[in-house]
Amino acid sequence: MVSIVTDLMAVTTGKKITKPNGNHTKSEKNLTDGGQHGAGAHSRASKGTGLRMLDSPIASDVTKEPGQEGVVILITVRFREFVLTQQHPYVPRDLHLPDYVPCFLSQREIVLPYLVASLLLVTLIWLLSGRCSTITKTDRLLMCWWAFTGLTHIILEGYFAFTPEFYKEKTPHYLAEVWKEYSKSDSRYVSRDAAVVTAEGITAAIEGPACLLAV
Repeated sequence: MVSIVTDLMAVTTGKKITKPNGNHTKSEKNLTDGGQHGAGAHSRASKGTGLRMLDSPIASDVTKEPGQEGVVILITVRFREFVLTQQHPYVPRDLHLPDYVPCFLSQREIVLPYLVASLLLVTLIWLLSGRCSTITKTDRLLMCWWAFTGLTHIILEGYFAFTPEFYKEKTPHYLAEVWKEYSKSDSRYVSRDAAVVTAEGITAAIEGPACLLAV
């Protein structure tokens, strides 16, 4: 059994890995497969060698199949972090986001529930406020607005402010998906910029409840 520490640049540029076999070398399967496969890629095996790449770059090694002669390639922590930071869709591309998990939901699946919930809320406030004959239509519209914006601040922005590692969420949690998608337009959110987190925290803790009190 031969232990090989993979070279970072060799792997990322798509070069093949070889192992000694007497005076000869035998090419193994290209680990990056053209650089197109990410953390969710399926295991791949090289014929006749027992070389098996694990499902995720988070894994620390490549092991041999039982009963077969193979090699164990130790993938360094530096390489794993490099792979993970290159898989996110945010700018700058070298933004360090270890253990980033891609979105489970599409934009449509994120936006539609938000629109439906918002319309139901506004409709409910409008109908309830109509029971009081002394409230003008302008006041009723303002009540709808304050209720909508207040709950948005508390629920959406509150989740962001107090969940620093939402981008690591491994289940299709709706609020985490919202911020993964929203961060594509402003990566300061996913990178936890101090000014953004502070502003959103104040908005969620103070402005949100104040809006509901205005209703």
